[in-house]
Amino acid sequence: MSWDSYVTNLMARNGVDDAAILGLDPPSVWAAYPGGKFASITNEEIQALAQSESSRKRLMAEGITLGGIKCTVLRDNLDVDEIFTMDIRTKACPDDPSTYSICIAKSQEAFVIVKAKKDVHGGTVNPHANGLAEYLRSLGQ
Repeated sequence: MSWDSYVTNLMARNGVDDAAILGLDPPSVWAAYPGGKFASITNEEIQALAQSESSRKRLMAEGITLGGIKCTVLRDNLDVDEIFTMDIRTKACPDDPSTYSICIAKSQEAFVIVKAKKDVHGGTVNPHANGLAEYLRSLGQ
């Protein structure tokens, strides 16, 4: 199974609008939904997520950008055992005044990022991202 098939599987899930799998070292996009914003996530954006927990604290105040989308960090549990997730929300912009929930889940070697459709609660897509990251962790990835 290629990384693309994992993204295809995520996109088939209820409430998912965009998805990607990102490598941690070196930072890179392993697979992303074609045409989705996450396909354009930069190495610098991945590095911002991959920082130590103490270095990421500034993201709570400053926010983070993913694929050019400005986001607010709601909860950062990427380094908390048995959780390994970060919950963020897009900021409204002139192109799209709506905001969207995004869940980022971490395995040993990757981030799984899932964006919810409009008006879909983050709790709906969180299990999708976390489930795949948990599976990758079980494989040592």
